[in-house]
Amino acid sequence: MCSSDLERANRTAVDDDRAYAAALKEKPEQLDYYEHNLDFYLGGALMLDDRSEAERALSFARQADDGTAEILAYARERRWNDVLAFAEPKDNFTLIVWHYARGLARADAGNAVEARAELAALQVVVGTATGFRQRAGGTLALILAAHVAHLDGDDATAVKDLRDVVAQTATLPPELFAPWYFPVGEWLGGLLLRSGDAAGAEAAYRADLARTPHNARSLYGLQQALTREGRVSEARALGGELDANWRGPQTDLQIED
Repeated sequence: MCSSDLERANRTAVDDDRAYAAALKEKPEQLDYYEHNLDFYLGGALMLDDRSEAERALSFARQADDGTAEILAYARERRWNDVLAFAEPKDNFTLIVWHYARGLARADAGNAVEARAELAALQVVVGTATGFRQRAGGTLALILAAHVAHLDGDDATAVKDLRDVVAQTATLPPELFAPWYFPVGEWLGGLLLRSGDAAGAEAAYRADLARTPHNARSLYGLQQALTREGRVSEARALGGELDANWRGPQTDLQIED
């Protein structure tokens, strides 16, 4: 399934759910699969960089949950002002996600001190969690630690941390570690490419595309890696697939992201 199919099929499912719930005079969140369908609708829009559809899906997400999807969507879109303006949540897992996203915002701004402070706060909250929330929170802490290590100039640790996360989450379904919210394979490929390891970046992007087929950001990264390896014709051959799975401006495709 390409990204457009993902968005379209789940938009239809969400709209059908909402119409059915209205006929029953119930909230759509009371339907078993509504939030699953909404997550994949928003996910497809984020993968396509389809801003209008992402905002429509977000308008429904704001009604459906306590802010987790909204915070993660802001982080995926690098809407750092919105991340930082989000009020501190009360729910334990949403608080974990809140510190994680705030840490990414600080790291993206090059503020290692505040990124490290968010990482420390995240680790404290993870320590109070249990079960899946603790495991997932620990994974998010490792992702943020990789960003902090990169800021500190320790790319060897950053690469190791990201590879550990890829290994930890390789067999998890998208419901548990959605690639549109946690694009670790993209980040790993980008870090390797910026460090001069084009072959390693190629491998990372190909692995990410095996888990998330037609992911435009990883397709773009793979193009850049192949080009740096001198394999220009192979890079150009990816153009059609990339164009079919991207609706945003070309300037939104950057290795630095």
